Amino acid sequence: MKVYSIYITFTGSSKAEIDEIRQQHDELHKKIAAHVTVVFPFESRADETELIRLLNPKMRAKAFSFSVAREVTQRENIGYLKVLKGTSHFHALYASLNSTLNLENTIPYEPHVTITRNCEPIEKVELQNVEFMTEAVILEKIYSNGRGRIIYQWPNAESES
Repeated sequence: MKVYSIYITFTGSSKAEIDEIRQQHDELHKKIAAHVTVVFPFESRADETELIRLLNPKMRAKAFSFSVAREVTQRENIGYLKVLKGTSHFHALYASLNSTLNLENTIPYEPHVTITRNCEPIEKVELQNVEFMTEAVILEKIYSNGRGRIIYQWPNAESES
Protein backbone atom coordinates (compact mmCIF):
# COMPACT_ATOMS: atom_id res chain seq x y z
CA MET A 1 0.00 0.00 0.00
CA LYS A 2 1.10 3.53 -0.74
CA VAL A 3 0.84 6.44 1.69
CA TYR A 4 -0.51 9.82 0.61
CA SER A 5 -1.46 13.13 2.21
CA ILE A 6 -3.46 16.11 0.96
CA TYR A 7 -2.69 19.65 2.05
CA ILE A 8 -3.18 23.27 1.03
CA THR A 9 -0.32 25.66 0.34
CA PHE A 10 -0.79 29.39 0.79
CA THR A 11 0.61 32.83 0.07
CA GLY A 12 0.71 36.04 2.04
CA SER A 13 3.01 38.82 3.14
CA SER A 14 4.09 36.90 6.27
CA LYS A 15 4.70 33.56 4.52
CA ALA A 16 8.46 34.23 4.52
CA GLU A 17 8.31 34.84 8.28
CA ILE A 18 6.62 31.47 8.81
CA ASP A 19 9.23 29.82 6.57
CA GLU A 20 12.01 31.41 8.64
CA ILE A 21 10.51 30.19 11.92
CA ARG A 22 10.09 26.70 10.47
CA GLN A 23 13.68 26.70 9.21
CA GLN A 24 14.87 27.23 12.78
CA HIS A 25 12.33 25.04 14.60
CA ASP A 26 10.81 22.41 12.29
CA GLU A 27 12.98 19.52 11.14
CA LEU A 28 10.58 18.87 8.24
CA HIS A 29 10.90 22.36 6.73
CA LYS A 30 13.07 21.03 3.88
CA LYS A 31 10.77 18.10 3.17
CA ILE A 32 7.45 19.91 2.98
CA ALA A 33 6.37 23.52 2.48
CA ALA A 34 4.32 25.41 5.06
CA HIS A 35 0.76 24.18 4.64
CA VAL A 36 -2.61 23.32 6.19
CA THR A 37 -3.31 19.58 6.09
CA VAL A 38 -6.80 18.60 4.87
CA VAL A 39 -6.33 14.81 4.76
CA PHE A 40 -3.99 13.17 7.24
CA PRO A 41 -1.58 10.59 5.81
CA PHE A 42 -3.59 7.63 4.52
CA GLU A 43 -2.87 4.31 2.84
CA SER A 44 -4.34 3.45 -0.55
CA ARG A 45 -4.08 0.59 -3.00
CA ALA A 46 -5.11 2.92 -5.84
CA ASP A 47 -2.47 3.95 -8.32
CA GLU A 48 -1.72 7.65 -8.72
CA THR A 49 -3.82 8.10 -11.88
CA GLU A 50 -6.85 6.47 -10.28
CA LEU A 51 -6.48 8.58 -7.14
CA ILE A 52 -6.24 11.81 -9.16
CA ARG A 53 -9.32 10.82 -11.19
CA LEU A 54 -11.25 10.10 -7.98
CA LEU A 55 -10.24 13.37 -6.33
CA ASN A 56 -10.46 15.67 -9.36
CA PRO A 57 -14.17 16.59 -9.02
CA LYS A 58 -13.64 17.62 -5.37
CA MET A 59 -10.64 19.83 -6.08
CA ARG A 60 -12.31 22.65 -7.95
CA ALA A 61 -12.32 24.78 -4.81
CA LYS A 62 -11.87 28.50 -5.20
CA ALA A 63 -9.08 30.26 -3.36
CA PHE A 64 -10.10 31.70 -0.03
CA SER A 65 -8.49 33.82 2.65
CA PHE A 66 -7.79 32.66 6.16
CA SER A 67 -6.05 34.00 9.24
CA VAL A 68 -3.97 32.33 11.94
CA ALA A 69 -3.39 33.04 15.62
CA ARG A 70 -0.16 34.64 16.81
CA GLU A 71 -0.22 32.45 19.93
CA VAL A 72 1.38 29.04 19.45
CA THR A 73 -0.63 26.00 20.49
CA GLN A 74 1.54 23.14 21.78
CA ARG A 75 0.46 19.53 21.45
CA GLU A 76 3.02 16.92 22.42
CA ASN A 77 6.16 17.80 20.42
CA ILE A 78 4.47 20.09 17.86
CA GLY A 79 3.77 23.82 17.96
CA TYR A 80 1.27 25.30 15.56
CA LEU A 81 -0.77 28.37 14.67
CA LYS A 82 -4.52 27.68 14.71
CA VAL A 83 -6.56 28.86 11.76
CA LEU A 84 -9.01 31.45 13.14
CA LYS A 85 -10.84 32.80 10.10
CA GLY A 86 -11.67 30.48 7.21
CA THR A 87 -12.02 27.28 9.23
CA SER A 88 -15.36 26.40 7.62
CA HIS A 89 -13.67 26.13 4.20
CA PHE A 90 -11.01 23.76 5.57
CA HIS A 91 -13.60 21.66 7.44
CA ALA A 92 -15.79 21.36 4.34
CA LEU A 93 -12.86 20.19 2.20
CA TYR A 94 -11.70 17.84 4.98
CA ALA A 95 -15.16 16.23 5.22
CA SER A 96 -15.61 15.99 1.45
CA LEU A 97 -12.20 14.43 0.77
CA ASN A 98 -12.32 12.01 3.69
CA SER A 99 -15.76 10.87 2.54
CA THR A 100 -14.59 10.47 -1.08
CA LEU A 101 -11.63 8.40 0.08
CA ASN A 102 -13.75 6.39 2.57
CA LEU A 103 -11.45 7.36 5.44
CA GLU A 104 -12.39 7.24 9.09
CA ASN A 105 -10.23 9.54 11.17
CA THR A 106 -10.07 9.25 14.91
CA ILE A 107 -8.02 12.44 15.19
CA PRO A 108 -10.15 15.57 15.68
CA TYR A 109 -9.53 17.97 12.78
CA GLU A 110 -8.20 21.41 13.71
CA PRO A 111 -6.88 23.41 10.74
CA HIS A 112 -3.44 24.82 11.56
CA VAL A 113 0.06 25.63 10.30
CA THR A 114 2.82 23.67 12.07
CA ILE A 115 5.80 25.87 12.91
CA THR A 116 7.81 23.87 15.49
CA ARG A 117 8.60 20.19 15.90
CA ASN A 118 10.74 18.42 18.51
CA CYS A 119 12.17 21.61 20.00
CA GLU A 120 11.71 24.02 22.87
CA PRO A 121 8.18 25.48 22.86
CA ILE A 122 7.56 28.98 21.51
CA GLU A 123 4.67 30.90 23.07
CA LYS A 124 4.01 33.57 20.46
CA VAL A 125 5.18 34.63 17.01
CA GLU A 126 5.52 38.19 15.78
CA LEU A 127 4.03 38.00 12.31
CA GLN A 128 3.50 41.30 10.50
CA ASN A 129 0.28 39.97 8.99
CA VAL A 130 -1.78 36.91 9.93
CA GLU A 131 -3.92 36.90 6.76
CA PHE A 132 -3.16 34.40 4.00
CA MET A 133 -4.69 33.20 0.73
CA THR A 134 -4.86 29.58 -0.32
CA GLU A 135 -2.71 28.81 -3.33
CA ALA A 136 -3.12 25.14 -4.28
CA VAL A 137 -4.34 21.76 -3.06
CA ILE A 138 -1.52 19.22 -3.13
CA LEU A 139 -1.66 15.42 -3.33
CA GLU A 140 1.62 14.09 -2.01
CA LYS A 141 3.01 10.56 -1.92
CA ILE A 142 4.94 9.89 1.30
CA TYR A 143 7.82 7.43 1.21
CA SER A 144 9.05 5.26 4.08
CA ASN A 145 12.05 7.58 4.64
CA GLY A 146 9.67 10.47 5.40
CA ARG A 147 10.33 12.25 2.13
CA GLY A 148 7.43 13.11 -0.11
CA ARG A 149 6.80 13.77 -3.76
CA ILE A 150 4.04 15.98 -5.12
CA ILE A 151 1.89 13.76 -7.31
CA TYR A 152 -0.61 16.37 -8.40
CA GLN A 153 -1.42 20.00 -7.73
CA TRP A 154 -4.80 21.68 -8.13
CA PRO A 155 -4.21 25.46 -8.28
CA ASN A 156 -6.77 27.76 -6.60
CA ALA A 157 -6.68 30.33 -9.38
CA GLU A 158 -10.08 31.91 -8.81
CA SER A 159 -10.51 34.00 -5.71
CA GLU A 160 -13.73 34.08 -3.70
CA SER A 161 -15.56 37.40 -3.70
